[in-house]
Amino acid sequence: MNFSKTFRKGARKKGIEQTWLATKIHVAKSTLNGYFNGENTPLDNAVKITKEFDDFETSMSFANQVLGLFKLFTGPRFKHDVLSIDAFTAKEDSEADEAYARDHIRWLLADEDLSHEKKKALENFGAEDLDNILMHLERLDKICERTGITPMAMFARRMPYYVKQGYMTVEDLTDNQRHNYCQTLRGSGSDGI
Repeated sequence: MNFSKTFRKGARKKGIEQTWLATKIHVAKSTLNGYFNGENTPLDNAVKITKEFDDFETSMSFANQVLGLFKLFTGPRFKHDVLSIDAFTAKEDSEADEAYARDHIRWLLADEDLSHEKKKALENFGAEDLDNILMHLERLDKICERTGITPMAMFARRMPYYVKQGYMTVEDLTDNQRHNYCQTLRGSGSDGI
């Protein structure tokens, strides 16, 4: 796959030079230069490159390309300063709460037999909820940038809490997540952040 746009943007944002990156992921600089200029990148190298950026926005863009996962907002209407993101997040919270109450979403979720009209109301709420989730991810990204912790590291720190609350089980964690979970338990002596 071609990840050149994602790689160039991530390197520019993080101030990473190709020479350093090529050494770090064990490829020739000319090979890496090809990846940055549109040549197809083997998936294992693309993952290594993306991990080296250690940047949530770049990781989300990569995940969007590879897996079709959500992409963060990057359009011209969207300003990436913290206060704008917080204002957009509050707006989306309000719109989602309004739709939830107006359309009686709790009842629709419990309803076994949805009419076309009810399905449409549920779908519309789903769209509002998606907007809300994406705005919260944007805000989380900015919080992490300001505190110097990646969302993935924050997630790892929270795993003991999620397991304790029954939101996740240790068995459901990947090997890497389980390792981080055990390290967090040993290192903090608490239930996470």
